[in-house]
Amino acid sequence: MLRILLILIFVSSICFSQTSLNMNLLGTYNYPNTEGSDIWGWTDNTGNEYALVTLQNGFSVVDVTNPSTPNEKFFISDLTSTWRDVKTWGNYAYVTTEADAGLLIVDLSDMSGNTYWRLTQFTNPNNGSSITFTAAHNIYIDENGVAYIFGASSNVGTNPADGAIFLDVNANPINPHYLGNWNENYIHDGMVRGDTMWAGCIYAGELFAVDVSNKSNPVTLGSYPTPNNFTHNIWVSDDGNFVFTTDETSNAYLAAYDVSDLNNIQEVDRIQSNPGSGSIPHNTHVDGNFLITSYYRDGTTVHDITYPNNMVQVAYYDSYSGSGNGFDGCWGTYPFLPSGNIISSDINSGPNGGGRLLVYQRDFQQASFIEGNVIDGNTGLSISNATVQIVNSSYSTLTNLFGNYNLASIEDGNIQVLFSASGYIPVILNANMISGNIITLNAVLFSGSGVLGCTDPLANNYDPSANVDDGSCCYGDLITIDIITDNYPTETSWQLINQSGVVVASINSGDLTQANSSYSWSICPSSTDCYDFIIYDTYGDGICCSYGNGSYSVSYNGNIVASGGSFGTSETNSSIGSCIVPIVGCMNPSASNYDPLANTSTSFGGIFDPNGGSGAYFNGNRHLLVDANVPAKIVSADVYSNSSSNTITFELRDNTSSVIDDTTLTLVQGQQRINLNFDIPVGNNYELGISSSNTSPGLYRSNDAAFVNYPYDIGGLISITESSASVADQYYYYFYNIEVEAMCVGLTTPILGCTNPAACNYNPSANTDDGSCLTDYGCTDPTAFNYDPTATCDDGSCVAIVYGCTDPTAINYFPGANV
Repeated sequence: MLRILLILIFVSSICFSQTSLNMNLLGTYNYPNTEGSDIWGWTDNTGNEYALVTLQNGFSVVDVTNPSTPNEKFFISDLTSTWRDVKTWGNYAYVTTEADAGLLIVDLSDMSGNTYWRLTQFTNPNNGSSITFTAAHNIYIDENGVAYIFGASSNVGTNPADGAIFLDVNANPINPHYLGNWNENYIHDGMVRGDTMWAGCIYAGELFAVDVSNKSNPVTLGSYPTPNNFTHNIWVSDDGNFVFTTDETSNAYLAAYDVSDLNNIQEVDRIQSNPGSGSIPHNTHVDGNFLITSYYRDGTTVHDITYPNNMVQVAYYDSYSGSGNGFDGCWGTYPFLPSGNIISSDINSGPNGGGRLLVYQRDFQQASFIEGNVIDGNTGLSISNATVQIVNSSYSTLTNLFGNYNLASIEDGNIQVLFSASGYIPVILNANMISGNIITLNAVLFSGSGVLGCTDPLANNYDPSANVDDGSCCYGDLITIDIITDNYPTETSWQLINQSGVVVASINSGDLTQANSSYSWSICPSSTDCYDFIIYDTYGDGICCSYGNGSYSVSYNGNIVASGGSFGTSETNSSIGSCIVPIVGCMNPSASNYDPLANTSTSFGGIFDPNGGSGAYFNGNRHLLVDANVPAKIVSADVYSNSSSNTITFELRDNTSSVIDDTTLTLVQGQQRINLNFDIPVGNNYELGISSSNTSPGLYRSNDAAFVNYPYDIGGLISITESSASVADQYYYYFYNIEVEAMCVGLTTPILGCTNPAACNYNPSANTDDGSCLTDYGCTDPTAFNYDPTATCDDGSCVAIVYGCTDPTAINYFPGANV
């Protein structure tokens, strides 16, 4: 087990860095000739699901019922604009744009895409009033069939209200009636529930609540500033007691507010997806207990909002290669399809920097929550500003003025929680976290000087200054990472990656907060593994020497093996650790192919993690081609299924496609380890795949030519040479992180017995000595004159007892007597 000690010069967080967390990419659809804008979803009366994708050059409708193969049904060309938005009512889609093209109304019951209207003027049939707009930034349609046009303008006549225009699309979907407007502030985006309109007034930097029960006379109920004063969008919780906002600026927050009393709106929490990175949040939506957000360069993110005052990120899929500040990546997301799939629209992550539709599968669950208070054990008073941290995680918080805290984690099960405060001895308490539940954990601290660390003198990372053991003691090899930060510590992050490509330890940008300060981490690595250490700087100027004189060093068992500070965006140091080369082979001395140099009999290979490149769930029958260099067994592999109760027959076939072995398994949704146990003889062009009866397997494949790199040698035992696809070297099918074992051959059936010919119980037919050999010869007859109680084998020397006089001087001496 890898164990990590955080030496508390400053407390830092260990986390895992990857492209996705608890979300799986099911499929994509690319727009190579235009960039993307917003997205919405629609379901027809037969249950087919569609993505409604707005683009800079028009409007696209894509069938995503089969998420692995999205299929565009039609496209409507439109005037070019960066901003385009869409919502639906019944069988109609309503599309706004800032390109002065008016309101586009599309009949979705006609999948030819030939039935649509463009309107710019709208009239109130009751009083004859009318309004004209040719452009608008956004649109929302409530549950009553009222459309709210946000940020409208006109290139003819007088500009209309740029707050919200109310249109009735229920009474006449293709010729909506004008009902009224609200024009106290420009609205960038908003939504409506019941009689309340929630508005994101971006230039005012505030959220607004407006009573729209009377569309001809809306009344403002309240407003509240958002954290970064650039309120982009807003969404209300299912119970109506909370709203959530985004600010469209660098390093902005998702924020939560208690709006149960509109005369006393209160912010209750704020959170960032990737603190310190500069990333910009865009559009957020409430989906039950989750907040689904398009987050530009951070992709699609998911936060648990079960307790709005304690939000926690539980999933994400980063679909854009870049990071930090910038208006690239994910524009919009839609989480309300009946299937539960999430669809998102990217601006420019597709080929040629074009737009992209992405379909995601949920693999997340509710977080686990913990709350309590911290008090002084001597006085009983609350301790404010105490640090509460889940050990070996990035989850931490501070107690408030009353000593109270709340914290959340995506992990459940047993954890350790560290409580510390200036002038107090730290305490570590155990807790059992349960998904979707909140537990109470209170801590009592006593004044004194407390230093966390390893307190066992026998450990190789023993800290003589520590008086509180943090469970980090290591008794084998030790890797130590030391960093002195520059003037901008939040730009720095690092990863430690093993030779299988797994990130075993890391910190994120934003985790280091103290400038020109020392941080240290001690990591207990595998005794045989080899590691790469990669240090990053988000600004691209390293940690020395433009803005400060930062530095880093990496030590292995006390010896510095890497150091530096002057680099650009990143610097990689390799071959850290023991780096013992694994020798894979048969380790049974009784086998004819026994390899005395082998130090392991198993190896893992193929593509380890499909998240490194693009791919999708595939509904075709394909296989991998395998050469076996020595007798081997394909023991197990990771597979990814797009559905539960998915029954698949996995097969190993020879080069004539005849089945050698198979196993039928019922899969669950997402990633799982399957046992195969296929014996594969020496030979070429074996087929590792699925049965021809599985015509729609829904298993994940990689299809990224830059990511797939044949051949994949697995410990010298087998080699995956290519796939059965028409472009064989660009696709990789189904089987990830494959476990292969060296087979031992030439073994004889063991016959137990004594194999020593000198033993009295020697068994000439035995080939396996069982330790039963008897070799102590002597007289074994207890009645004999020369009985030897230590003898185990009788040598025929026993002499019978003869009684009589044995004294030669006696007159009755008997020379034959021995007793």
